[in-house]
Amino acid sequence: MKTVEEIVADVNTALRNSDRESLVRLAEMLDALATPRALASAAQTRAVTARLTGDSAKALEYYGDALAQFEILQNPIARAHTYGGMANVYLDMGDYPQALEHYRRALTIHEDHDDPAGAAVVLGNIGGVHYSTGNYAEALDLSFRALTIHTSNNDAERIAEVTGNIGNVYLAIGDYSQATSYCMQALELHNELGKRAFVALVSNTLAMVYAQQQQWTDALRYHEQARSLYDDLGNRASVNRVLGSLISVHLQCGNVDEARALLEEQAGLPYVNPTVECTHLDNRARLAIIDDRLDDANEVLRQALAVAMNAGLRPSCATMHQRLRDLAKQRGDFDAYVEHNDAYQNIHEEIRGQESSRRFAMVEAERRYEAERLEKARQQNLIHSMLPAAVADRILRGEPVQDSIECCSVLFMDLVGFTALSASTTNDAIVALLNDIFTAADDCIRRYGLMKIKTIGDAYMCAGFDGDVATLAARAATRLLDTMNERFPSIDVRIGIHAGPVTAGVIGSERLQYDVWGDTVNIASRMESTGKPGCIHVSKTFADMLPALEFSITDRGIIDVKGRGPMATAWLAPATLIDALGNGS
Repeated sequence: MKTVEEIVADVNTALRNSDRESLVRLAEMLDALATPRALASAAQTRAVTARLTGDSAKALEYYGDALAQFEILQNPIARAHTYGGMANVYLDMGDYPQALEHYRRALTIHEDHDDPAGAAVVLGNIGGVHYSTGNYAEALDLSFRALTIHTSNNDAERIAEVTGNIGNVYLAIGDYSQATSYCMQALELHNELGKRAFVALVSNTLAMVYAQQQQWTDALRYHEQARSLYDDLGNRASVNRVLGSLISVHLQCGNVDEARALLEEQAGLPYVNPTVECTHLDNRARLAIIDDRLDDANEVLRQALAVAMNAGLRPSCATMHQRLRDLAKQRGDFDAYVEHNDAYQNIHEEIRGQESSRRFAMVEAERRYEAERLEKARQQNLIHSMLPAAVADRILRGEPVQDSIECCSVLFMDLVGFTALSASTTNDAIVALLNDIFTAADDCIRRYGLMKIKTIGDAYMCAGFDGDVATLAARAATRLLDTMNERFPSIDVRIGIHAGPVTAGVIGSERLQYDVWGDTVNIASRMESTGKPGCIHVSKTFADMLPALEFSITDRGIIDVKGRGPMATAWLAPATLIDALGNGS
């Protein structure tokens, strides 16, 4: 039996080919596996199937089921894909604000989880929303942004898809030269990749580009190419859609016999999509008018109007009323002319009003998203200012930050005599001095990959988690001591280091701080407090972890460490200081 991943790959292939029968079968295979991941994917697959059959309500219901299951599975990328699928359905329905809202949700998840490829796909889809609402400048901008990301990722499939979409936008704005150029590029890429369904899709777009320029030979050639490919793929729904466009081109260029033959062929195909059925009936009516069968044309156009009304296709309703109005004029039926002209004008004004409302809703949705984005950016900046970058990123992704680390180096630095200095110095001067000292310390430890944990009054704590933690901490400590001596000669410091297992993490929801706990931390603190000014005091355990030739280490002997009893420790310092200290206490 195939795995979930293998079946999902088959689903994606079937989806590219609009293969509804395969999708139904694959959903049943996923159900048979009965795992939570399989059931969630089955719901997604049924949603896609419902969308292909035009059942938007059912598609949204299935997507809702998938979304709830992916929430339980804590699979954010799958949730993002589900939001994207729901957005596609809303786009089919013409509910552009909801489409935009769901695409934005998907985009946010992809960005939060560092998934530029997924984000680029959604950017292209958002461009599709703007394309559908006639905002072609924004559609092009988003498509080119998506293309840039796909190009940097060397994602040939996505490059081809977006390139074809850009060709569509140029077709819509009447720039046929650019439309042809981008469609040709997309066609070549899809051919190289062997993506025959996309070759058919782009071929159909190219046919429309040529038809707009009345280049009938090229228009017919690319329509036929698209039809042949869809026929080979068994995609009857797409064959039907292409036939409608092909028949229209034949009628426009006077190929009546060819149009008549194709209409008879198309009559035997199922009409899953009401728009395709309306196109078929419209072409039949046009042919009847050519044959001077005006009453038959009137009857067929009324059938088309009924299909459009039942499906709620208001633009198609307007077109059918317009056709019926013009036909009534030919027939000399004044009452019908007035009836259909009034209906056409009313729907036309309604559509214009709806378009205005949608544009307003789109603007409001964009404003709301921008406000949310700015607030999110503010919160992200705040968290990044409070926590190390790597930890902040984990928090922002919603991950629990609770780490158990087998070997971590912990370093404490304390300013000797700082309390007395504070009593004789102004508050402003003390704050400025501490800022200078701790900023210099930050620069030192950053060079060696250590992480600042916190400051506690005039004490500074950092830790090393990655690489050779002992060596890096020792290098950081010697540099830190040199820096303090050079830049702040009037301030003495004590430094203590130990290495061992720790627990680290972020606790609570306010004043977030990444902290480190455990016996290793306590010993490092004791190394600092039992050390001497101007010295680096380390545990013998830590000293034994260092490479013999890189550091000057002198045993201090056994000392009493509060909470631990007798411990062997050592000095880590330049040779001249070691000579002065000897092995004394």
